[in-house]
Amino acid sequence: MTVSVLRDGMPQQAVADAMRERGHRWSQSTVWSVEKGERRLLLSEAADLAEVLDVPVDALLKRPDEIGLQSEIAGQCRTIGMLYNETIWTMYELSAAHTALRDQLEQAEHKGFRLTLVTEATINDVKQMTPGHALEEAENLNDAEPPRTREDFDAMRKVAERG
Repeated sequence: MTVSVLRDGMPQQAVADAMRERGHRWSQSTVWSVEKGERRLLLSEAADLAEVLDVPVDALLKRPDEIGLQSEIAGQCRTIGMLYNETIWTMYELSAAHTALRDQLEQAEHKGFRLTLVTEATINDVKQMTPGHALEEAENLNDAEPPRTREDFDAMRKVAERG
């Protein structure tokens, strides 16, 4: 039964052909007999069969349920590996975005824009604003740092209209 699990969809005839290529007198019915436990696997055949199935020889000694569990664990490990790689790539992208944002903020500060800390509460307040209210709030910022040019004010208006 273990051989059947290890074949993993490989046809019995393909196993028999590969074993014949290695000097064994196997047919499809030989593979069937080994899988059903009606024919013993000779030690001289085990190494070649393991090579054909691309498994270590000791895998032939395991119970079928152990093979399935190991296969499932290996699949989960591959999934974890892929998720890890995705996480690393996402971290890289976030780092690049953070660097770009920092550079933009430094440029804005260099141009004389005053930057303030944006909190979660501020974000929620802004999300609830209508475009008109956002424009009023922008105009009320005159105390802090008004837009320096008409283009700055127009840019603020466009942002508010999109919101």
